Formats: sequence, structure tokens, C-alpha cells
Amino acid sequence: MTLFKQKMSEKLTKSELARAERLKRQIKPTTQNTLAYTSLFQGGLMHIVGDSYSTTFRLGEVSYLAAEYEQQLTIGEAHAKAFNAIDASSSLQLLILNKRVKEDVLRQVLYEKNNDSNDDYRAELNAQIQERFDITSNNFEIRKYMTISQEAIDKKQAQLALQDVGVTLENIYKTIDVSFQPLTEMERLSVFSEILNGVETLPYTYHDLRISGLTSKDFIAPDLIEFNRKDIKINEMVSKTLYIKYYPKSMEDDLIKELTSVGLELAISIHATAYDTEEIIEDIEEAQAEANVEQIRSAKRAATSYIPTELVLGSQVSDDFEEAGNWRKEVKDRDQKIFRGLILVYFKANSYEELALHQSKIERAGRKVGVRFGEIYYHQEEALNTVLPIGKNYLDLHQNVRIKKVFPRSMTTANLATQIPFSSIDFISKSPDARYYGQNQASHNIISIDRKNDLLSASGVIMGASGSGKSVVAKNEIISTLLKYKRDKVIVIDPEAEYLDIGREFGAEIIDIAVGTDTSFNLMNIPDKEKLLEDDKDPEGAKSNFLVTLFTSLLSDFGDETISLIDRVTKLTYKRFEQPTLKEWYRVLSKQEEAEAKRLALKLEIYTLGSYDIFSKQTSVNLDNRFIIFNLQRLSGQLKHFALLVIQDFIWNQVVEARAKGEKVWFYFDELQLYFEEDYQATYFNHLWSRIRKYGCIPTGITQMPETLTGSPQGRKLLGNSHFKILLKLEGLALKEVKKVVKLTEQQARYVERPKAKGTGLIVAGDIVVPFENPIPKDSKLYRLIATDA
Repeated sequence: MTLFKQKMSEKLTKSELARAERLKRQIKPTTQNTLAYTSLFQGGLMHIVGDSYSTTFRLGEVSYLAAEYEQQLTIGEAHAKAFNAIDASSSLQLLILNKRVKEDVLRQVLYEKNNDSNDDYRAELNAQIQERFDITSNNFEIRKYMTISQEAIDKKQAQLALQDVGVTLENIYKTIDVSFQPLTEMERLSVFSEILNGVETLPYTYHDLRISGLTSKDFIAPDLIEFNRKDIKINEMVSKTLYIKYYPKSMEDDLIKELTSVGLELAISIHATAYDTEEIIEDIEEAQAEANVEQIRSAKRAATSYIPTELVLGSQVSDDFEEAGNWRKEVKDRDQKIFRGLILVYFKANSYEELALHQSKIERAGRKVGVRFGEIYYHQEEALNTVLPIGKNYLDLHQNVRIKKVFPRSMTTANLATQIPFSSIDFISKSPDARYYGQNQASHNIISIDRKNDLLSASGVIMGASGSGKSVVAKNEIISTLLKYKRDKVIVIDPEAEYLDIGREFGAEIIDIAVGTDTSFNLMNIPDKEKLLEDDKDPEGAKSNFLVTLFTSLLSDFGDETISLIDRVTKLTYKRFEQPTLKEWYRVLSKQEEAEAKRLALKLEIYTLGSYDIFSKQTSVNLDNRFIIFNLQRLSGQLKHFALLVIQDFIWNQVVEARAKGEKVWFYFDELQLYFEEDYQATYFNHLWSRIRKYGCIPTGITQMPETLTGSPQGRKLLGNSHFKILLKLEGLALKEVKKVVKLTEQQARYVERPKAKGTGLIVAGDIVVPFENPIPKDSKLYRLIATDA
């Protein structure tokens, strides 16, 4: 459906008519004719003019700057293939937007005061984040768009042709793990709006455009545009476009890096229109033949005049002959295409003085890589439309009769493809619930992630060798969870008493699980059936399965007869007792007639009636606290494994209750490898991990032995389903095993093989891998609390 000169062909409701009138009053642009396209259709296809159509794609990111040389070559070759995929009936426009990270991103990760005893920590963390954002952060992010234009007889043919090109380019970029996604009509208009008005997201929908009777241009055109001799006034800003006038003989890959590092918001537009290969070869051979004829004539003149040949042969003739030969070699021998290429840079300022300062910075960056920028006199309107993601080079005299000057120049595939748009991958969340994870070591940008909303799975794992700073990173994660998500609960399972210091500081309910304490758990508790999802509507059967797993950890000989006996006793216990404990279960077991029942009762006596009966009584702990730590340090051997299983069952009940109340619970499992030492443990724990995720809570594992997890099918499954990982120092077998489940380049692996400092490494968030650092000042209250060497 066209979004330009839209006809009101359907009857609107009263509310739609009212909305249309409001939109017409709000949007009164007078500059639509400046935008040099005809129509924008639903789905993102644009009719530019005549038989020319275009589609815009969003280009993903890859860590080019941090990659090794061989990997950089691979990325460059893929980018070159993208240019070579464009035929003579198509054009390619690569648009790179260097945008300042919005202050909103900073506000989102800062901690709000809560008027409680923890506000000192919030203020301290806020000061640290603010200082890094202001002083050490780059605070710019790069967005990349590729617009392909295509000649076609009608919209349908254009759509099919551009879809084919899109699939081809998507497959090319997929080889280097770069996404290539088409923009919708509203996403494409948002890019226009960002360049023209500085507004990133339009507050309108396609439905608004449909009912308003307005054109798509009405929604993005500035209120005021004045084109001057060499600059533009847009609303309250002044702007201009420069073009690269002089190029070095050999272009390197650092032009875009230098331009995006000047500390300015700007747009870089690279246009490429392919010549027909057969025609260009004919032109080259014709030029070479003419130069050859001229050389022969000059030689004859020299012979008849008795003048040395080298004095008669003009340098221009020799240069022409050599240049034609070079072009022929590029096309015939090196499989290069020839393009009419043009590189533009567009930028804005608040005043003409500031605009001049910005221009000097851009020109200085250009000189570093051997290019010289030129002014575009009297054609700033054409230049602006060439920058916008329309897909047409309005500064090309082949396409625009108004242009009298030659702005584009002939370029090979290599000339254009060396302008690599990729730099460093960042993760800067747009979520208002994002939290701060430090700075990207490569780009120096802020790292902000909302695990609950940014990732397909919020589950996480923190892995690092002993002495890598793992406990500091884990404690910092737990503290930030407590301070950031004030309605969420935090439960830590702490086998070695690592987290008692932060527990005491932040008012946790510390539950010491040991023989001889007053602490007790009723492992026979089951969740309310009404609060369970449909797949879990058999809590008694689940409890039976749990008891089988639990007793397997205690008994060496465990057969089908015993499993059937446990299942029967469990059902009878719940039938006879309303809130049974393991003591009641034991009583029912003792009354069974089989010899196996007597044998099993004897073996379980110590856990029900004897010294280890802490899990056979009614629960005695306070579970109302939003911060709970289970301290298992005083347990050892079989009893510790027994306790870990009981706590898992307890956690399941907490998860069900949290979902029913609309709460989120963050679970932190330290010494994660303990849950994968035996197959039955691994199976049960992985099932619990999946159910925690399914019920909307967030599990995080912490381990210094990732090889224990990767050595188990259940462990590999858990790692594969956890889309958030923090990798600290790893080496040897541990690193080798982690690389089996986390795809790392050699360059990325170096961040964990030889980390910059303790507590630094890699964050893996979904498909994105970023090197991070998040140092805690040594004079801070937080450092004194959590640093092991404080």
C-alpha cells in the first residue's frame, strides 16, 4: 500500500477520523518536495523515480578491529563479494550513522534511591558509572544500513528482484556471522527522521499513515530547510555534506574508523553503481588502443625529425596507456568490477562557527588516511538526498542532468570494499531495566544488558579459574540485582560460605544447614496444584520422582522394585496425611509388607529418625526475606549432596509461589560443578533449571570447573540454553572445553587466556560477545566489602 498521496479508499471509524484530524494538525511540514523519492510502500519498498525502486537492509556487526589479520581478510572478502553481487541494473548505498549514545542509556542503568540503608551503595555505584560515562567511555554507537536500488518495469518485478538480491547478500554476510535484515516502512522512515530531525523513533504506526491521508514525507520532513551555497539550515541546526575529492593511490581499511572516532555525530554514505562488465572492457580496450596508436604516431614523428623517442612521447600518452592496462588487469585478471563510486560525509552543528570546527575535525581525520574532502557548491540538496537511504546518487551526472561537475569517480570492487563498515560489537540495551556491566574493552562504550528482556533466555553462567576474580564478579552481580530490581527476590545456594559477607551487609536471611542446628526443612512439601502449569499438574508424581533421585544418591543398590515401592509409599502418604513430613513417609514405608520395605527403612532411618533428620521436620526457616542464603559449608560427603537435592526441591516450591504472586526470583548456584558429578544429579538439576526458566525466574550458575559441565550431556544442554555468560580467566582444559559450547575467535579467546586484570574477560549475551572490564575503585565501600584482597 502506497504511503505517498494515499487515497482514502475505505470508510474510517469515528475514532480513526478523529485521529486523522489530530495528525493533520500536528504535522504541517512545508518541505516534502525536498525529499527526492515518489512512494514508500508497506513492507519497506520505495519507488524512487521512473523505473527505479529500492529496499533498505540493516547490517549487523562483527568485531573487525579486534580480529586477527586472517579473520579481517575473511571479513573484507565477504564485504567485497557483496559489492560484486550488484549488477549493472542495480546500485548499492552503504549508510553508516555514527550516533552519540543517548543520556537515556545512562539514566536507565543508574540506581534509584530507595530511602533505605543501601542508598550509600547506590550513590557510590552511580558516581562510578557517571564518571566512566563522562570521562573514559567512547559514548558513540555505529549503525549500518545498505540500500539496494533496482531498475524494474513495475513494483512487483522490483520487489522480486530486490528480494533475490537481499537473499544473496544475506547469505554472503552470514558467512562472517553478520545479520542482514530488511527494514519495514516505519523502520526506514525512522532512519530518515534520525538524519533530518535527530529523532530516532517515530511515534507513529503504519495505521496512522494509512488513516491520515498524509504522505510518508509529511511524517519525516523538517519544518524548515534552506539550501545555501555550501551548507543547509534544517530547523534550528546547520549542516552540510562534503565529498572525498582526492583519494590516495592505495586505500587502506581505516577511513571509516578515523571518521567515526572524531567525536561527532555524522553520516557516511558510500554509493556504488556498477558498469556493465562487457561494456567497460570494450571501453578500456578502446582507450588502450587509442593510446597505443598515439604512441606509434609519436615514435614516427621522432624518427622523421631525428629526435630521441623519449623526448617526443608525451607523458600523458604513456600514463593513459599504462592506466588503461591497469584497469584491464583489474577486470580481466583479478575479477574486479568497475563502479562509479562516491563517498560523502554529512554532519550538523548548532552554529556556523561550530560547523566549521566540525569540518576541520573531519578534514583532519581524512588527511590521516590520505584523502582530501571537497566542498559541494550549489548542490547541497542533491547531496542530502544522496546521503538519505533512498538508494540513488543524485550527484551523478549520469543520473541527474542538473549536475555539471563530476563528483563520482571510477573505482574497483577493492577500492570500495576496503571501506570496512565494521568496528567493534557493543551491547547497549534500550530497556529501562538494563543494568550496567562495565565497559567494552575494544570500543570503550558502556555495556548495559537487561537479562530478563534482551535475551531469549535470561539464564546465566559465570565461569573463571581460581583467582580470576570470579567471586568478586558474582557478588557484584548479586548486589546489583538487589539494588536494581527492588521487588525481586534473591536466593543464593552457597556450599562454601563465600557469600555470607554480603548477606550480613544486605540483611539476608542466612540459613545454616548443618547437623545439630535448629534449621529444618520439610522435603515433603508440594506446591499448590492450582498454581502449576498444565505440564506440572502431578505434584505427587513429581515428588515421587524426586525421592527416587534423592535416595539414589544414598543407596548403592537401587532397582525397579525399590522405585515402585517409593512411588506407592509416596502416594499413600499424601492420601493419609494433609501436610506430611519425611517421618510420616517413613512410617508408611515401615508398614509395607515387602522385605525390600524393611531393608529400605533401615537404610533411611538415620535421615528420618536419626542424627541426620534435619530434612524430616516441618520447615523452620523464614522465607519472607527477599534475600536468602543457604550456607552448606558445614556439610560434607553424602549429606552435602543430599542437602543440595533437598534445596533444589525447596527452590521448585519457591518458583511456583513466585509465579503465582507475579514475582521474579534470581537464583545463584555457586560451585555449579557439584550438580553434575553424577548422572542422576545432572538430570534432576537440568530439569529444575529448565522449570525455573519456564516459570519466569532467573537462574545463574558460578563455577571454576566448566569442564565438569561440558563433560556431561546435561551440562552441555544447560550451557547451550543459558544465553548470558561471563567468562573470566580460563586456560588449558577449561578453556578448551568452554570453546566447544561458546563460539570464540582466537582474538576473543585471548581476553580470557591473558585477561587485562582480575575480574575482566568476556560477556556473552545471546550471539554477541564483548570484552569487558568493570574495575571497582579500591577506596570504595563496595571494594572493601567484596574484594578478597581488600
